Amino acid sequence: MPKKCPWPRLGCRPVKTPREAVSGCDIVVTAGPILKVPHATIQPGWLEEGAFASLVDYDSYWSRAALKEADKFCTDDIAQLDYTKTTGYFQDIPPVYAELSELVTGRKPGRESSRERTMACNLGLALDDMATAPLVLKLAVEKGLGTRLPL
Repeated sequence: MPKKCPWPRLGCRPVKTPREAVSGCDIVVTAGPILKVPHATIQPGWLEEGAFASLVDYDSYWSRAALKEADKFCTDDIAQLDYTKTTGYFQDIPPVYAELSELVTGRKPGRESSRERTMACNLGLALDDMATAPLVLKLAVEKGLGTRLPL
């Protein structure tokens, strides 16, 4: 008997195959262990036209052919992505269309057609952590939360 979906407003449902988890979705997020040799679970033709994919786990679960179906492949930092390639990851991804900052500032257009398949692989910027950490610390101190660690 299928389990009840804990998020019924999202319309989640259990599936039996990886293809069922991808096909027909507007948004696909893969977030498994990061692998140097991709598992290549997701195959070409599974990501619908007009869908967006977020590769939280790098390219670990996408076949090369499925990645190449992306009309726009974006990242948060091309230099960081290029460095990560030198360590053995991202050996066969589509050309990077834009950095996130270029999309947000309008220097490059985002989706230009309802049929475009778009992908983002954001590796994370330490700048975000540096901007957030002082706010978290201030709030923790104000509320008397946390444990001070000797450094």
